[in-house]
Amino acid sequence: MGYDVIKEPLHLLTFRAGLSFRYEGYGDVTQPALKTMGLDFGVNHEWTFTTSKLVNRLTYVPSFNDFSNFHFTHESFYEIPLANPAWKLRMGVSNDYNSKPGPGIERLDTGYFTRLLLNWK
Repeated sequence: MGYDVIKEPLHLLTFRAGLSFRYEGYGDVTQPALKTMGLDFGVNHEWTFTTSKLVNRLTYVPSFNDFSNFHFTHESFYEIPLANPAWKLRMGVSNDYNSKPGPGIERLDTGYFTRLLLNWK
């Protein structure tokens, strides 16, 4: 379920909430896999400029069994069209945080990316 706080042709801000099911298996028989129902909260923000777009996405997914066990994701990117408007270049950063990861797994995973997109419309 979502609600658009700002809904303009070039500017969009949406809050959303729902239910989730998380499964995290580590491939280690000594560590049980995480299987839990939870909540799913998110914020999406898009701002379109004359020839480009800036997007931010945040998601918070706590477990029903233990609210201190949560998954948080963040993605921000800047997108610009290339010579042919069907092709776009997207540059950004993503963060993936797990409050209680399995043994040997880091809590925070940060990635920087450059993507080439093709719109099939």
